[in-house]
Parts: sequence; structure tokens; C-alpha cells
Amino acid sequence: YSDLFKQVYEAQKAYADLIGTARSVLDIAGMLTDNNLLSMDELFALNTKVEEATAAYDEGAYSIEEAKAATEALKVNDAFPPVEGGYYMISTPKQLGIFAMMVNAGSRNLNAKLVNDIDFEGETVIPIGWNMSDDNAAVNDTYLYAGIFDGQGHHIRNMVIDKPTSIGVGLFGTLTSPAEVKNLVLESSCAITGKDRAGLIGRSTAGGIVTLTCLGNEGTVTASQAAAGIMGNANNGSIAYITDCYSTGEIKQAEGIATGKDCSLICGWLGNVGAQITNCWSISEISGYQSQERMFCRLSGSVTFTNCWSLRGDGSEAAVASEADFASGKVTFALNDGNTEEPVWYQTLGEDLHPVFDSSHSIVVKNEDGSYGNITAISTPLAEGRQTEDVYSLSGLKVGTSADLPRLPKGIYIRGGKKYLVK
Repeated sequence: YSDLFKQVYEAQKAYADLIGTARSVLDIAGMLTDNNLLSMDELFALNTKVEEATAAYDEGAYSIEEAKAATEALKVNDAFPPVEGGYYMISTPKQLGIFAMMVNAGSRNLNAKLVNDIDFEGETVIPIGWNMSDDNAAVNDTYLYAGIFDGQGHHIRNMVIDKPTSIGVGLFGTLTSPAEVKNLVLESSCAITGKDRAGLIGRSTAGGIVTLTCLGNEGTVTASQAAAGIMGNANNGSIAYITDCYSTGEIKQAEGIATGKDCSLICGWLGNVGAQITNCWSISEISGYQSQERMFCRLSGSVTFTNCWSLRGDGSEAAVASEADFASGKVTFALNDGNTEEPVWYQTLGEDLHPVFDSSHSIVVKNEDGSYGNITAISTPLAEGRQTEDVYSLSGLKVGTSADLPRLPKGIYIRGGKKYLVK
């Protein structure tokens, strides 16, 4: 009987998944239509698939494999962003809005990747992990995002979220464990406004670890309480691991607010549950902060800060560095811990006033005299006109010409008075 029971169980599960997915897709379709993200043709095609799946469920017409295939067909359809390797591949503001709606309808574990920069000029932004019914992130900790969102180093520009009466405001409303958001920069044309807990991410909640890596916020953040560059607040036992993140845009408390001075450069609240803030920095202007001691992040204890840097504060959470320190490459070199082969941070001295993620910029090295300089990573042949320049080792020994650089052993070489790194 064990095989029979197994077959019955698998059939029940396949059919339950089918009808559950059909109902969820129908809810998402309604939300997308209400927000002008779905054309009537797309809505008709989606409704047809849902009706076919529902009829098959009612009639018991599908085998187990057919039910599973129909479930996947509902998840992957022309109205939704394309899927590759378990990730929704997002290339337009509309696709990002559709992905947000899918999450906000209850599919909190979906994964996504950006395949290019996203420009929200003239577009409505729908936060990911958001209660669409009352325009908040925080009600009953129900509307959450727990998946992996990988920006793949891309930027978002002209993203304006103006919700001055809402809680948990940002590109992401509320995260919950094991959410991971990484490799994304909001440009200076972005602006986020909320009532309480606002940032690139509004808040995280409900225990467990959320992981934020290689995120930058160059836009402005405004809130009556807990405005911050990266995340407004880690609530209810949520443990934030924030690594290689930064803010440069203004962070400010809303006008007319005399109490609740709790804005911060990186995170507005980390609690006392073991958060870790590593290799983060800020040069943001800030108002409405609690104290010099709690300017970088607010907390009540049990938070580990490692190798963080700031233009402001008392140095207890992040080492204080001057504008000259940021411009000189000192901070970039420190953030990379001297690693010139696989750095996270780059900076073309004389052009960049602070560290950047963009690997087309130069690598920072520390010179023998204590100053900082640049080397350029070489992985492809140089332009034809520069192939014949002599190349030397750091000891002054000629090792070849520019044409040989990509084939030389790993290390740092000198050509035309400049240093180059061969990886």
C-alpha cells in the first residue's frame, strides 16, 4: 500500500499547488491591472490559463506530471518577467513593478536579477514587500520579502517614492530572513520619503538574518523617524548583516519634527541581537540624528562594527575620515584591506571623490612614501598604438612590452610611469 499512498499524496500535492498557484496568479493579475501594469490582451491570456487550470482541477483531468507542468506554466508566462535559473530577469520599470506585485500578493520567496540599469523617469514605483491595501510596509508583518535580489552591479535612477504618511518606505518595504539584497546602487536622482523607517530598504523584521551586500544610496532619504541610507530599521529580533554598503545622499528628518531624533547614516536601528556592519562608509549630510555616537547606526548593544568609515560622528562606530582622506584613496585602500587582486572598491584618483563599485575605475595601492596611487587591472590586450611601450617589474627589470602585459604572471607592473595589475 505504501506506493499507492505515495501516489495519492503526490497527486493531492500537485493539485493543491495547481489551484493555489492559479488563485495567486489571478490575484496578481487583478493588482497589476489596477496599477496599469497589465494590458487587456495580457490579462485575457493570463485569465485563459487560469480558467484552464481551474477546470482541470475541478474535473481531475490532469495527471500528476501534467498538473506540475500547468503550475509552472502559470508561474512562467508572457505577462511576467522571464525566468532563468530560478531568477526573474528584470530589464524595465514595468517588470520591476510586476515583480513587486508578485511578492506583495504573497510570493515572498521569489528571486530576481537586474539585467541592466533601470530608469524610473515618469514611472510609478511599487516597493517590494508592501501592503498595497493601506500603502504601508509594516501592518502585522504580513507583506514581506524573503528572496534573493541581485542588482548585478546595476544602477537605478530617477526613482522617487513619496509616501510621507507610510511606514517602512524604500525600494524594498520589509525584508524578513533569509532575504538577501546585493549589488545595487541608487543614483543621486533618487529620492525616498516616508513617515517612519525609510531608506533603500524600509525595514526588516521577524527574527533571523537578512544580508545586505554591496549596496549604495546616493539619493536623498527623508522621514519623521528613522531615515537612513541603507535600511531604516531592523525590527523584532531581525539580525542585519550589512557589508560593503555606503551612502552619499542627504539623510534628513522631516521638517517640523522636534522629537525622535533617530536618523542614521547606514541603519536607523539595529537592536541588541548581534547585527554586523562591515566595510561600510558614508559621506552623507545628516540631520535629526540621536547623537554623535549613534550617527552611523542606532542600536542598543551587541552590534559588531568592522572597518567602517565616515565623514561624521565621534569615531566609536566608524573611523572618522576627512574629505581629503576619501579623495586621496586612503579610505578605499582601507576598505579593501590592502587587497589589490580582487578588490570590492575602486577609485580613479583625481576623478572619483570617494570609493566606487565600478571595476572600470582604477585600483588603489599604497605607495612606499605612505601616499596612495592607482593601478589599472589588465585582462585584455591594450590598444594597438600602445603595444610597443616597455613594461617593467617593480624592481625596475624590463619584462616585455605592452603587448605582453595580459600574458605576464600575476602581479604589479610599470608602463609609462603608471602601475598596472595583471590578474
